[in-house]
Amino acid sequence: MKPINPEKERIILLVNQLLDRSGLTIDQVVARMQIDGCELTRSTFENRFTTRVHQKPNVPSAWLLSFIRAFTQNLLSDERCRAEEAVELARLVRLPIDLLSEVNHFFPTAEFTEAIEKYVPTLYFWIGQNTTFVTHLLTETKEIQINDGRHSYNNPPMAPSSRPHSDWGEAPDIGHFHGRTHELATLQRWVQDEGCRAIGIFGMSGIGKTVLATRLAHLLQPKFTLVCWRSLHNAPPLFDLLGDCLTTLANQPEGALPATTEKRQTLLIQTLRQHKCIIVLDNFETIMEEGDSTGRYRDGYENYSQLLQALTTTGHQSCILLTSQEKPVEFALSEGHGRPFRTLTLSGLPTAIAQQLLQSKGVRGNEESWRRFCTQYSGNPLALQLAADAIRDLFAGDIAAFLATDSTLFQDIRELSDQQFRRVTLLDRELL
Repeated sequence: MKPINPEKERIILLVNQLLDRSGLTIDQVVARMQIDGCELTRSTFENRFTTRVHQKPNVPSAWLLSFIRAFTQNLLSDERCRAEEAVELARLVRLPIDLLSEVNHFFPTAEFTEAIEKYVPTLYFWIGQNTTFVTHLLTETKEIQINDGRHSYNNPPMAPSSRPHSDWGEAPDIGHFHGRTHELATLQRWVQDEGCRAIGIFGMSGIGKTVLATRLAHLLQPKFTLVCWRSLHNAPPLFDLLGDCLTTLANQPEGALPATTEKRQTLLIQTLRQHKCIIVLDNFETIMEEGDSTGRYRDGYENYSQLLQALTTTGHQSCILLTSQEKPVEFALSEGHGRPFRTLTLSGLPTAIAQQLLQSKGVRGNEESWRRFCTQYSGNPLALQLAADAIRDLFAGDIAAFLATDSTLFQDIRELSDQQFRRVTLLDRELL
């Protein structure tokens, strides 16, 4: 009979504690890890985590990180893996010291630091090189003496030539941003205080989704490492979009990227874990079926559903901002209180903000004229600006004179209305 390995026994005990506390089954944990890209079955999971078939703690690093993620994401606070348990597991399976920062992503810094300090006397004692251990993760360095050697945990800085960079793509100029104070405060709270990984901003064409998402990205930029802003206006295939994002975020030339969509998606998720990124995906409705309230994708774009599932269910330290006239089904299924996904549906601007927006358009009117004007176009910023241009040119800027004609649709506004009309369901069209 093989001798009992105390490290493996401790792993089995910790894993069974996590299974009992979380209420997850082994099959559910395996499924989460498979979504994460781990190639394992229930049998291999049990061999490495819950049985004594392998007496030595033979757990691949990627499996351990995925395992910890499975017990920290989409669970209630009293069900989740604790930092102390995660760090002890890292010690037991001898997780490479340069990967320990990946564990920190799942826990508040104070909790993780406390766990590190508890296990420092016995952590990585088998590493026989002189190094410096960073207990406060890239912010405060503390040297410790263990077995006559200094041990380190640090991330070497990237060479300037290989450092990734932000790319704002076709992001609009937001120099004259008006209103949306409450919406911005809500969005910032979701990202900075509640750790949201994905936010969908929805609303009709012209309502201000793109400008709001861009403004939010600018406000959040100091808290993040990279920004990648991409428009889906021309409905790019997912393979091309992933390549476009990865050349910025992973700082790799197109020719060096994986040759399949699946592997590019895996590389993107890895990059979102490694770097704290903001990705803005604008005009997402272009890859969805018009007039379909179920959030169905156009033929040939179904793999975007897999991307959204990965971005919303897989743990990472980044944030995805998506704008669309319609809500993809993945957001409808994933959002909810206490979960790291949120949606915000925009309504029209109030009259006072609309007046600020149109201040430079050369239009004028009394309080009642402004109220009727904004109501006529439901406070839609783009429709109001298009109408204001016509009022200035055709009515010398007099809003009351325009309202007296009972004319509401100019060519540009008609095109905007037609665009929105095509995206509503047949039943809604009949009601309209």
